[in-house]
Amino acid sequence: MRRTMTIRVAAVAVLAVVVLIAAVSLVGCGAAEHGAGQKFHCPMHPTYITDRPGDCPICGMRLVAIEERTAPTTVPAYVCPMHPEVTSDRPGERCSKCGMRLVPAGDVPAAGASEHKTYTCPMHPSSCPTTRTSAARSAA
Repeated sequence: MRRTMTIRVAAVAVLAVVVLIAAVSLVGCGAAEHGAGQKFHCPMHPTYITDRPGDCPICGMRLVAIEERTAPTTVPAYVCPMHPEVTSDRPGERCSKCGMRLVPAGDVPAAGASEHKTYTCPMHPSSCPTTRTSAARSAA
């Protein structure tokens, strides 16, 4: 009788330890899933921000983690004159899209500097649209 009681107490103790280890590991996995200070927001309601994952109380969508974006720390030294998104830090490279040699970044005009813009006559906005480049406007 005493021996069965000891076995039962030992079994309950082992079970309690297993449950405790499982609970600690599950809580630890949840913390690793979203780091300390991680914020979540609704894709449809970006003003709703919380510190834990779940569903949006407004629309019911799954909350997503807010990603912190950092600006690039280096400025590319060479850029394609036709495709400003193609950059390199090494001289002599060629553009992967058109094959032109990359030029120093300061030699390329700013994006949008040669864009066509539509100017509208202030007296007749619906009937007098004209299109001129910024170079043509400065010459006029």
